[in-house]
Amino acid sequence: MPEWELGKPTGLSVGPSPFEPGTPVLYVADTHYHRVAVYPIPNNADSDGRASVEPLFSFGEYGTGLGQFVYVTDVAIDADETGRVRRLYVSEYGGNDRITVFEVGGGQIVPKFTFGYFSDGLGVVGSSAVPFERPQAIEIEHEARELIVLDTCNHRIARLNMEGELITWIGDDPSEATFLNPQGLVLLEGRRALVAEFLGNRVQMVDLDSGKSVATYGQAGRMPGELASPWAVTAIGNRAYVLDSGNNRVQGFRIGASRLWPAWSRVASLPHAGGRP
Repeated sequence: MPEWELGKPTGLSVGPSPFEPGTPVLYVADTHYHRVAVYPIPNNADSDGRASVEPLFSFGEYGTGLGQFVYVTDVAIDADETGRVRRLYVSEYGGNDRITVFEVGGGQIVPKFTFGYFSDGLGVVGSSAVPFERPQAIEIEHEARELIVLDTCNHRIARLNMEGELITWIGDDPSEATFLNPQGLVLLEGRRALVAEFLGNRVQMVDLDSGKSVATYGQAGRMPGELASPWAVTAIGNRAYVLDSGNNRVQGFRIGASRLWPAWSRVASLPHAGGRP
């Protein structure tokens, strides 16, 4: 598993290997080691020794240049229906608050461009000069071909195209959903998203087109159904599972909606790798 003496990773993503399209791997945002580390996924963690080995490979190093990172937060995988990875989007913070786009080909992961900069401004629709303060979580809305990014310390969500150009913000308009340190993200069918709010002690379901809050789950507290500093959220079936960090537990909520699965999740060799359960 990753080293942790300098600090623990903050993001995990599961998807196809950039070099073996049918092989599932775990992408670790190895935050305090300034890299993305890629691990094999064992079929049985109890009997498969791969569960504790060094990563298959990693990319990135400390710095502010192209292909370098300060504090990595998350990885989004853009792959086609066969599981072939086209691009990797990597978010980071630490004064270098941006997203780097890596393209995959010829057995290499090559940094191509970045978008975003450290600021609490609004930016300009259609521009890739997007102001962020800690872009913490990033997912790809595969059907609409959009990037959805949690801009945590600006308490909002960014919708961008695949080239990093701003479409709109959710959370800056008082008529829309509002957030308090949105930290965890998972996309649902029907253009909706679940957002875990670290300081809001709740999870919101948000309509990505209208920006409206559709439903809220949890409130501050220690009892069942209550949350303390939720860090992450995912969805399986019609339930959301929340990393209830301050209570040292995982809680489940029935949400009556299903996760938006990428096309590559239908690849037969990827059912346990973020594919359909």
